[in-house]
Amino acid sequence: MKQSLLEKYIEFHPDFISELEQLSKTNKEKFICGFKKEKDKTNFLSRISELRFAEFLERESINYE
Repeated sequence: MKQSLLEKYIEFHPDFISELEQLSKTNKEKFICGFKKEKDKTNFLSRISELRFAEFLERESINYE
């Protein structure tokens, strides 16, 4: 069975799951759902960047959608 982009990414970045845990429950679920559905590598990497920015916003207690 072919690995998803998320599975491949986690294989090389095992701490990725703990990074997701830093987000609020709602936002974490949205990101996970988006990562699982993504088929395009460029878009997947863009989502990784969005995740990093969301982590920053949440650390700074800034609301976002």
